[in-house]
Amino acid sequence: MPRILTMRLKRRWWEEIQSGRKTVELRLRTEYWQKRLVDQHYDEIHLWSGYPPKTACNMLLRRKWNGIVEKTITHEEFGPSPVDVFEIDVSQKFEELAP
Repeated sequence: MPRILTMRLKRRWWEEIQSGRKTVELRLRTEYWQKRLVDQHYDEIHLWSGYPPKTACNMLLRRKWNGIVEKTITHEEFGPSPVDVFEIDVSQKFEELAP
């Protein structure tokens, strides 16, 4: 059974990833995300726009898991002060993988 990391995104960021303009997803370096990301391996990432019904497949982006990078950044989503984040590569569509 494949290991899937499921993430819920605000529509703005989901659309940026869908269009290809955004290639990484950021999560604050909290205990919650530390447990889910550090030393973990997933087969794919499921990015949902909000919390749609499971049948709304048009609101799902499937991406290949390429690991994480830990960084300290300043970003509009997190306010004016630098914060520690996990940067998750979401650039490779799952459908683009060779069979």
